[in-house]
Amino acid sequence: MVLVATTGAWVLGPLTAAAYLLPCAEGGALTPVGRTLLGRAQVGAWVWCAAATVAIPPALADAVGVPLADVARWDLVTAFVWDVPMTRSLLVAAIIAGIVTFLCFAAKRIGGIALIGVLAAIGVAAPGVAVGHGGISDHGLHVLSGAVALLATSLWAGSLVALLGIGRLAASDDSARAEAVRRHGRAVPAYSTAALIGVSGLGLARIDGDVTAWWTGFGVLAVVLAVVSLGSLGSWRQSSGWRGTGLIPLASSALLLIGSALLITLQPPGSGGEGPLTLAEQLIGEAMPLPFTFVRAIAPHLDTAAIVTTSVIAGLYLTGVSRLHRRGDQWPIGRTVAMLLGLLSILAVTVTQLGAYSTVLFSAHMIQHMVLSMVTPVFLVLSGPITLALRALHPATRGQRGPREWVVAFQHCAPVRILTTPLVAFVVYITSLYGLYFTPLFSTLMGSHLGHLAMLTHFVLAGYFFYWMIIGVDPTPKPVPYWARLLLLLAGMAVHAVFGVIVMISPTSIAGDWYAQVAPPWLSDPISDQYLAGGIAWSFGELPTLLIIGALVFQWSRAEERDNRRLDRKADRDGDSDLAAYNDYLATLSRRR
Repeated sequence: MVLVATTGAWVLGPLTAAAYLLPCAEGGALTPVGRTLLGRAQVGAWVWCAAATVAIPPALADAVGVPLADVARWDLVTAFVWDVPMTRSLLVAAIIAGIVTFLCFAAKRIGGIALIGVLAAIGVAAPGVAVGHGGISDHGLHVLSGAVALLATSLWAGSLVALLGIGRLAASDDSARAEAVRRHGRAVPAYSTAALIGVSGLGLARIDGDVTAWWTGFGVLAVVLAVVSLGSLGSWRQSSGWRGTGLIPLASSALLLIGSALLITLQPPGSGGEGPLTLAEQLIGEAMPLPFTFVRAIAPHLDTAAIVTTSVIAGLYLTGVSRLHRRGDQWPIGRTVAMLLGLLSILAVTVTQLGAYSTVLFSAHMIQHMVLSMVTPVFLVLSGPITLALRALHPATRGQRGPREWVVAFQHCAPVRILTTPLVAFVVYITSLYGLYFTPLFSTLMGSHLGHLAMLTHFVLAGYFFYWMIIGVDPTPKPVPYWARLLLLLAGMAVHAVFGVIVMISPTSIAGDWYAQVAPPWLSDPISDQYLAGGIAWSFGELPTLLIIGALVFQWSRAEERDNRRLDRKADRDGDSDLAAYNDYLATLSRRR
């Protein structure tokens, strides 16, 4: 496991350095140093893939309780490798490592390297998800803490190792090396990284009398102190010159080895003191909720991932609005309200008990799905986050890429251009319904906390790209005519209605593999609950669709008014030459008769 974390950092570090620490050539192409770092990341990805693959059999043998030799049985592997959290995370890491290896062949520009780096970060954090196997009262907190602790530690150590590589590859260019150190201090600040590791480590270290928990807490403290010390040393080296910086990456590698061992290997298992868990409680990661009532559904329910994500997005958005106001620019209050309402809609279905009921009741899950795919995205696209970022962020100096340049690159990158194509956006949007619930994919994703988070994220993103194309404030790479937007919206409404009817009349249980295992004892008729879920899917989209049509018609009329004003100004400038030319054309036709 320690080897998997270390090799993952060796891949993430060079990718981060190539994308963020080095200047780019013309058109965003990689410099020679960047291409060398990309080659190192590719070799590291091979080793990372092999390390994750080799780590699966021992982890499976330990989890199942069989000798390592028995793991070679194919039936045992196929039966348990995806059901055990640690082996599932290692398998995900191995698959991502293999994909990263082949993507590095095709990457030519910094934008592509950045996307590969994001994918590698997911693979690095995947084993950390399996660390979060605390009690049912804090399952979500432990999962998030494990992923963040491992990702932050790997990013810090890997980027410092890559920084040493830049120093050696650009030995004759002192300005390039100094710029790389300065950017590293901005992109991966020591004290912020230490704080992130410390906070996530506190979520992992459950001091409940187990001696290994004390060692875990000590390991978190050691990692934080090491990061702060290395950050101070790096700052001193930056001011005093590049000499001796080899000590920093060497100490960082030792930090990663010790920290990952303490944070992962010594993390104590257990039920968190709640007593033996039922199979359903083990699957959903928390206690079985009481019989459903409206009052219970709106009661608070801790969802660390939702709280952290919405808080970060709200903080960034409000910071951008504040920056505009400080320099005297205006930002429509309606867009700020739309962003806050969109984030509140996420919290309404995740940090209430509705989020807990959604794992055991199909009807509650359908409410969550409809809100996240039809309500949240509408508010988010109306808030104009990309436009706000472009106005609030300052351009970087020539030959460099700052946050503003990355926003522009995101807006015009190939994946966004593809996802905002009308047909692709529509297909991705309806896949959230038919491709999820009428295949085994739903049961597979619900079986792991990471899969569940990925599914909820897909709901929001699929809806965001679909409604961005229809009523988004931010310009899309290729604008779509308003009549086509209206047709797509009506088609989406029809697809939802048909899906709801199919669910209502289905005589068999949809996603029955999952709900049969987590069926609450107080639910007497799952088919009736499924009928209710279908009714929710059938009827839920009417009010949001009417509001979207209203917004679309309003935008359409505003666009027509702008075009008319533009034509009027042109007519005033050239004496209405277009009308004169048209009249001459009609006169010519009349003379020909």
